[in-house]
Amino acid sequence: RQRLPAGAQRVLMLEDRVPDPALGQGYPRAAALVRALAAQPGALTLLPLLRPHEQATDAQARMPINVEVMTGVGLAGLAGFLAARAGHYQTLIVSRPHNLEVVAALRRKHPDWFRGLRLVYDAEALVALREIERARVLGRPLPEAAQRRLIDAELALASMADTVVAVSEAEAAHFRAAGRPD
Repeated sequence: RQRLPAGAQRVLMLEDRVPDPALGQGYPRAAALVRALAAQPGALTLLPLLRPHEQATDAQARMPINVEVMTGVGLAGLAGFLAARAGHYQTLIVSRPHNLEVVAALRRKHPDWFRGLRLVYDAEALVALREIERARVLGRPLPEAAQRRLIDAELALASMADTVVAVSEAEAAHFRAAGRPD
């Protein structure tokens, strides 16, 4: 699709929507990650999964000019997109656990699409800890066993990644304790 300098990579990033720093909820950090990746030699494709029908011109206007923004694909078109571009990317960055669940299901069904693809899970935070705290604040604290199940399930999901990105040392410690040293 494009010639890259030696050693440069093609990166596919899956996020809920095109990151807009004005939205909060991790999107300012996601937008900063896109800018950092776009500044590297290589090619970056951003595919919003949950809000895919944003106007392409509006989405592209918020991204660096060299980022390919794939509006109109979304969750419904992800399998076809991955099949069509199998072998094209060297790195896949997946943000948020619900998106990683989708990727995990596709990888089980079509392992050949992911052959040679480095998977980076942009966990940001351990969502289970937020859910546990939310239940406590709402006056419905979860039993210890339920808390452990939530945390363990999220950590197990991350085990498929080659690298996990977390925003704090405290979050990273949970992943490391679960056997994710990188």
